[in-house]
Amino acid sequence: MKRLDLSFTRRLPTANITVPVTRNPKGGPLLTLLGHKLTSPEGTKQHTFSFAEGKWVSPGGKTKSTDRSEIHAAQREVREDTGLSLPRLAFQNMGSILAVRPDGYELWKVYIYLAFVDYHLMSKIRPERGKFDAVQWFNADLLPQREMVPTDRLWMPRILALERLSMVFTFVGTSGRMLRPVIKSEGFAAYDNPF
Repeated sequence: MKRLDLSFTRRLPTANITVPVTRNPKGGPLLTLLGHKLTSPEGTKQHTFSFAEGKWVSPGGKTKSTDRSEIHAAQREVREDTGLSLPRLAFQNMGSILAVRPDGYELWKVYIYLAFVDYHLMSKIRPERGKFDAVQWFNADLLPQREMVPTDRLWMPRILALERLSMVFTFVGTSGRMLRPVIKSEGFAAYDNPF
């Protein structure tokens, strides 16, 4: 019996972004946690996407070969970026971003999650050194838009409004310049709001 040659297949690199949220059980605004991305010292390359340096971003990163699943990768990244060990049930899949070149070649896929954080854990944030120079809780209605990555400004407010999104971003080169975003609503998350 002849074996099927699958050597031509390519596994698309994946990553995750998790938007941690909390709310005071006695009321108050929805809060989200962002980290201020370190700027690499002159002459060094610390991060893959330099357009995020010096910006407020959500925890996240690449899926590693040791991750058992995409959600496990998200849990690991949240733990590394914030010090919080959140259970699997805290994560709600809110959609994805597919990054492509102008010719349609798929570059990578990012899974986006909301992660519900117990309000009493707000002060327990302890990020690993080397990625963020600061972490801060922001009112979800008062995000630091001017200091965020332009693509995040497009989708984050909608995710925080519990809208599920399917996105395709066309990028040119490694500069992060985007030609055209395509954002489709997949409806709103249907689950019991933990707040």
